[in-house]
Formats: sequence, structure tokens, C-alpha cells
Amino acid sequence: MLGSWPFMRAAELAGLRRSMAEAVDDGAGPPARAEQLLLLVTCELATNALRHGAGPGVVTLSQHGRSWLVDVRDRAGGTTPAHRPTDDGRAGGHGLRILDRATTEWGWYPEPGREAKHVWAVVPTGRTKEGHR
Repeated sequence: MLGSWPFMRAAELAGLRRSMAEAVDDGAGPPARAEQLLLLVTCELATNALRHGAGPGVVTLSQHGRSWLVDVRDRAGGTTPAHRPTDDGRAGGHGLRILDRATTEWGWYPEPGREAKHVWAVVPTGRTKEGHR
């Protein structure tokens, strides 16, 4: 596991983003496109957790081969992530579409015995071998 970060408010997401960037920094210079996609996906998931997920959340990040796995836990076990119509006149609603384009796969599962759920996403590292760009 590369790290785990609890969050309670949107104001904490900038710090979470910085901490994650440090966790995936391979020392090869400015963040690569893959790292930027990882941070975008994570912020979308965390924002959705705050908006729809009744209470604090936790982001967990791990690396498996040439992919990162980001998992966001929230306290809305009874809600299902769903795409919103794009033409409903409301701002936002693009988070799951971002996941569709920026990840190789994503999904969710309820946490057994708790009013919580996990939304997860797989983002390719863009590295030719583990740990190198």
C-alpha cells in the first residue's frame, strides 16, 4: 500500500492531492500524465464521497504492477454510483464519465455489515516497468 488518507471536508482535498503526488513521485521530474490522471480520478471520487456519502471518507492507494488502485470509502452504503444525464441543466455530474475515460476499469461494492461503500478505480502508471517511466 502506498498510503491511506482520511478526509472530512472539501478543503482537505488539496492536501490529500499533495500527499498522493508525493507517494507516487518516482523522482523522474514533473508529474507525468498518468500521475495527473490518478490525482484527477482520486479527487473526483473523494468529491463524490463528500457530496453523496454522508460523512468522512478514506482514500487508499496501492500499486499492482503497472497500475494504481485507488479506493475511496464513504458512509453511504445504500447509494449506488450512477451516471447522471448530461443535459439535466445542473452543474457537475461528470465524475463517472471522467472515470470511464481516465481508468481501465472502476466499480464499487458495499462494505459488509456497515453502512459504507467503496468506489475503486484502476489507473495505469504509464511506466514501462514497475517504478520507472
